[in-house]
Amino acid sequence: MRQGDRKRRDNGEDILAWMIFMPMTPFFSKFPDIAAVETRSVIIYNNKKIPDGVYGLYESFCDEDDCDCRRVFINVVSKHSMDDILATITYGWDTPEFYRKWMKYFDNELIEMMTHPHLEIGQKQSKYANDFLDIFLNIIKDKAYVERIIRHYFLFKEAVNKKTNKTKEEKIGRNEMCPCGSGKKYKKCCISTKQLRGD
Repeated sequence: MRQGDRKRRDNGEDILAWMIFMPMTPFFSKFPDIAAVETRSVIIYNNKKIPDGVYGLYESFCDEDDCDCRRVFINVVSKHSMDDILATITYGWDTPEFYRKWMKYFDNELIEMMTHPHLEIGQKQSKYANDFLDIFLNIIKDKAYVERIIRHYFLFKEAVNKKTNKTKEEKIGRNEMCPCGSGKKYKKCCISTKQLRGD
């Protein structure tokens, strides 16, 4: 994380703005096969508020490697118009105690908001957004669905962390001191161990 990002976390006035613009990446971009099978869909028929059709609830997660926000963005999209986001819903499934530790400057109202699905400020919403939020509130009564979101989150974060760690390793020069603290050059230390293991 950049130093400026850390400062934003420590500044109570900027936390909400930082939360709104957190980098979120679609789950299907890293796990297309799983997403194709496990993305939740909703069939709307004869609803007075929402047009008939099939709507996908597409998950996105934070791609900061050192962030454990335990939240999901749900983008509601019609199967007939995949580029048109009809609602962006944020959902944090952990306890208020977890989020108080994660964001110590949040007041109780914001903490309470994080633990309940709501329409994300600053993201795309349509005139149907509140109606889709009501539908989502009913859907998360299905514990299996919530467990699936959590499983997707940890799969996603594991992939992000692996990519970050690999990038850091690749940036270590062969003649630089090994980051393990041995006092040896990287080429005489951990790089040889990694080559032996086939990493």
